[in-house]
Amino acid sequence: MHTLFMIELSVRKTMPVSGSFLALFLMQPKIFSSGKENETMFTQITLMGRVTADLEIQTSAGGTDYIQFNVAVNKGYGEQEHANFYQCVLFGKATERISKAGVKKGSLLFITGDLDLVEFTRKSDNSKGTIAKITVHDWNYVPTGKRTDNNANTGSGAPADTDDGFMDMENCGENGLPFN
Repeated sequence: MHTLFMIELSVRKTMPVSGSFLALFLMQPKIFSSGKENETMFTQITLMGRVTADLEIQTSAGGTDYIQFNVAVNKGYGEQEHANFYQCVLFGKATERISKAGVKKGSLLFITGDLDLVEFTRKSDNSKGTIAKITVHDWNYVPTGKRTDNNANTGSGAPADTDDGFMDMENCGENGLPFN
């Protein structure tokens, strides 16, 4: 481990800090407690899942745009496979980005955000429940490897012309490599 910096703690001891920890320390200075009650803490979560419904931009009473949506994350395999559902909310200008990107039901997203467990009371029987709610900080599409076929090549076996950043290689040589 390479020590980039030494941080002096309030008890007059030093602690070696690596790069990733230092980045966390510099980004969120309130996380490291000095015993005060008014400090901000968060539970970072990273997940990959599918959007369960089409998105709709809404506006809060304060005039802030937001989008609230659910994400299904498949867990396990075989007979043990099941889905966990997370309620996500995205605020501000990021709502415009996700709307313009065309995220819709079934889109596979990689999401990072702040996890909060919210308690609620069911109206049907007044029982208590908990839902995982994520305030989304960042999101990205996850490539699925499937090509969409929007042109006249449907059914011909020819790949669709898509601008995915890769060049088509027709003759890759006898070894299957684009060079000899």
